[in-house]
Amino acid sequence: MAKTQENFGNLSKLALITDGLQNLFPDGKSVIIVELNIFDFEKMKNISGNIGMMENQFKLDISGLEVVFLQENTYRENKIEEPKIEKKSKAKGFFRKLFSKVSS
Repeated sequence: MAKTQENFGNLSKLALITDGLQNLFPDGKSVIIVELNIFDFEKMKNISGNIGMMENQFKLDISGLEVVFLQENTYRENKIEEPKIEKKSKAKGFFRKLFSKVSS
């Protein structure tokens, strides 16, 4: 019985978060993504009772808002890297030419 109350408590807390987000942005579309360690991921997976879940991710619809659960380090495999920006040399004129010849 205590486990059922704990499971209900976790889902109730998620429902409060989703309701708050919908109240904050009533006209927007929101998705919550949560990355969990293996212990918490398995705990939420068991609570959800979803059939046909993927091995390292699953989603729940709570109060009309999608909550996606990822197992720790899952999303980093496809992470988009930030573009690298080359810094321009601050040297001007004569010094720029001198430093470009020295560095080549």
